[in-house]
Amino acid sequence: TGGYESTETLVPGFGYWVRSLGEGMVSIPGRSSGKIISMKNQMQNAHSLIFTNGSGFSSTLYFDVSVPNKDVFRYSLPPLPPEGSFDVRFKGDWKYAEMNGEILIRNTQYPLYINFDKIIEGNSHDSWILIHPQTGEEFVLSDSPIKIESPIESLLLTKQEMIPGEYSLHQNYPNPFNPVTSIQYEIPSISNVRLTVYDLIGRKIAELVNETKMAGTYSIVWNGKSNDGAVVANGVYFYSIEAGEFQSVKKMIFMK
Repeated sequence: TGGYESTETLVPGFGYWVRSLGEGMVSIPGRSSGKIISMKNQMQNAHSLIFTNGSGFSSTLYFDVSVPNKDVFRYSLPPLPPEGSFDVRFKGDWKYAEMNGEILIRNTQYPLYINFDKIIEGNSHDSWILIHPQTGEEFVLSDSPIKIESPIESLLLTKQEMIPGEYSLHQNYPNPFNPVTSIQYEIPSISNVRLTVYDLIGRKIAELVNETKMAGTYSIVWNGKSNDGAVVANGVYFYSIEAGEFQSVKKMIFMK
């Protein structure tokens, strides 16, 4: 079909690429004894880019998503197909990027169309753009498809920082966590921000932020340690933010 495509079925006469996380034997059972293994789709909460070339071949990439370590290699890609084939991937042979990334493009049939499928989420102030690394031309991702008529070998995907419309404190990720977790918050105007971690009985465990911040979106990583450098015990903790007149508290769980 001019490139690689995912499949759920092995058909005689075709070639397949299989990724294994360790040594072992690959068994191909007969129809009567075959088993279907159900695996969670880690991309269901990701934004996606659908690339379609002039011959109608399509390839989808995903981004703005975190994948558990045990599932990471499910989203790695085979070696590049032969010259002349259509292929789109993130640098490093990946089908997804957690955030920003360089997209490598192999294509001979133009125009190339790029459609953006955004997952509806609480933070609506994010703006994603694709940048042509040679010309510096920017393509803002929106409901309208992007049309590229000239040959191109790569694009840079990045998030464009926008001023938030309101104060907000997001749920930490991952949660439960070990050894670190990330906490994101947004402020619409310059504010003195204090972000603090407390235990169940209200004792201050760690002060993560205590300074004046300009308007924007911020993320802070907590390593599960108290202010004196000791690793905290397993259990439930609370983190609170005070920014101007805004206050918010959320719960998180630390598990060793």
